[in-house]
Amino acid sequence: AEKLQRAQGRSSATDTINSAQSLSHYITQQGDVPLQGNEQLEPEVNELRAEVQQLTIEQIQQEQLLERLQAEIDTNLQRYHLPKDDLARPSDSLNKLFTHLRERHLHELAD
Repeated sequence: AEKLQRAQGRSSATDTINSAQSLSHYITQQGDVPLQGNEQLEPEVNELRAEVQQLTIEQIQQEQLLERLQAEIDTNLQRYHLPKDDLARPSDSLNKLFTHLRERHLHELAD
């Protein structure tokens, strides 16, 4: 989750993907308009389309990973009978979980 948050910083992967998708959408809207004698650009356009497709796949994979991690946090909150605040960020819930486990571990060491 932290890696994804860092990736969404100033020059985020999401912005790059959105820009590439916008370019792909523009190209798609243009349809099969000939490149007006600039056939040298066709390989580059095809390469950009492939990159957009690859970035889209990576974005979907990252979103799925994030969802799985958030579900795992929720599962662990339930396992340790900790209340879930629906308005809290997943990182806050994870901190709550780590705090609980740390305290539990310290209590076991004291016994």
